[in-house]
Amino acid sequence: LGQNIKETKSMDAAEPVGASPIDESRDKPLMADLEHLSEILSKIVEGDDSRAHNLYEEFRTLGMERSQDIDDVKPLAQMVAKAKDLTADEALGVTRTFSIMLNLVNSAEVTHRFRNLRKFTNEMDNDAGPLPNVEDSVAGTIKAILTAGDATPEQIYKQLLQQKVEIVLTAHPTQVQRKSLLRKYAEVTETLAYLERPDLNTFERSQARQRLERVVSSIWGADEIRRTKPRVQQEAAGGLAILESVLWEAVPEYLRK
Repeated sequence: LGQNIKETKSMDAAEPVGASPIDESRDKPLMADLEHLSEILSKIVEGDDSRAHNLYEEFRTLGMERSQDIDDVKPLAQMVAKAKDLTADEALGVTRTFSIMLNLVNSAEVTHRFRNLRKFTNEMDNDAGPLPNVEDSVAGTIKAILTAGDATPEQIYKQLLQQKVEIVLTAHPTQVQRKSLLRKYAEVTETLAYLERPDLNTFERSQARQRLERVVSSIWGADEIRRTKPRVQQEAAGGLAILESVLWEAVPEYLRK
């Protein structure tokens, strides 16, 4: 059903940031969140491992220079040369810092996606219904197909009658992380969203920022990798975690809509 869909305004809300160029107006809140998270992590790492902190800042600066002009090979050459001189401990420290920061980026992007989605749905017509009319939703896809004239309502209905939906639980790279860490990154997303509230007073905003610092600090102090082979029961519990963390709330909420 999703073939040959023409580009519409809804893509602003549907596309992840990484799928489109940075828009200064649209993505300014995201960049502020990323800068805030980077400052928190940098401060924590500096207090625990100053060498890893310095290397993180150096590589981050070179990476930003590289992103501003991809034709300039000098920053990349400097990063390669610097990486070759790292000791094993230095490589572990800076790699771990960037790994945590990338996970924090994912948390911030989830918040930003919801932020853009809320903004988009608030600008929609009042009769649009409870489901967001974006192209990565059923309602948005059907509307795009009808608008483009690629199918009739009868053809779409006939195709929908033939659709089957099955739950498939497969291994994913994030499963290497402990469930407790995944919950901490989810808490980062929730706290960033909480800080979006315009009605927060100074104390509440300060408490939320401190909570964010505590979560990031606990992530830095945790061991991300399982050091022992999980039992069959533990692997099953990890696979079923999606039911209690996502589907248990998402499915009833969708049906209520």
